Amino acid sequence: MSSKNQFSLPKGYKMSNFPYIADFSIPGFEISHPKDQIKCLWPNDVEKDTCFESFINRITESMNSRKYYPVLRISDGELEFMFGRIWLNKREGIFVNVLNYLKYLRDTLQYQGGLNAYSIGIYRSGKYSLKEIRELRPVFFLAILDILKVGSVAFHLNFQSKPFHEQYFPKLDNLLESLDADININNAIPFYFVYALLASDRAKEIFNEKHICLVHSAPPDVRAKIEKNLFKHLNVAQISWLKISAERSFYDTIELEKIPDCDVLFIGGGIGKANLFSQLTKFSGPIIDVGFYFEVWREPDNKFKRVYCASDNDWAMRGIKNVFDEGI
Repeated sequence: MSSKNQFSLPKGYKMSNFPYIADFSIPGFEISHPKDQIKCLWPNDVEKDTCFESFINRITESMNSRKYYPVLRISDGELEFMFGRIWLNKREGIFVNVLNYLKYLRDTLQYQGGLNAYSIGIYRSGKYSLKEIRELRPVFFLAILDILKVGSVAFHLNFQSKPFHEQYFPKLDNLLESLDADININNAIPFYFVYALLASDRAKEIFNEKHICLVHSAPPDVRAKIEKNLFKHLNVAQISWLKISAERSFYDTIELEKIPDCDVLFIGGGIGKANLFSQLTKFSGPIIDVGFYFEVWREPDNKFKRVYCASDNDWAMRGIKNVFDEGI
């Protein structure tokens, strides 16, 4: 088998719930993230440029009307938790797939089929045994369905010329079919909308003078750094915290009486976020799963480590025109 590192999806990786494939762009990120170098699967053939604006409007309306609006992200870590490691990617060549298989064998032996915490700084996905994963998967599936009914799930259905996680698309498609989920442009949004919301030049306007609550495991010294950067970059009025465990938040019980009267909840709970969301359904406002962005708030330069975590203006100040050419 020769390398299949082409800018296309094999027929078997296309999704019935997301039948439309189009170039991907977000206003304010079009220069640094050229749309002809990244594509996205969509549930409807709609005007794509208005979708991000619609998402921002739902966030602001949720804060202003104090109406519950949850936003949950699903990417490669969540997909592995949901379906197990799928090491074979049909877009890759033999050599890479052999390496992926060897890594799979190594990790299976080392972690006995469980999930070990993927960590970057304070960002952790979670640590669960195989037995726990099998018990928790149905809970995660139901959380997705519940949020699709009242909020938005940000599915990572982008792909580029370099293969990444497309081998999970068929399993996800089958799951959504089995859940009889009503997928549409409002409840199923692109994964990168969440990062772009926080990285956009409008973020300070959106969250200006808001009282935000951070649901995270950060220790006091890290909290201080995050608060300093949030006051500066989002101009928020007040910051509160709800502490959760670093690697086992799927088993945490939130002390609901400690939730402040705030405008928005930002969650960084790894895989366990499904459990956290299920306990926060009475919150009046948006609940946003921001994940890695806690790392950006801890150390602002981390925004240059992932796509759509920094805007065109941010990248221009670094003299970089195209983040994809930089291998970000």
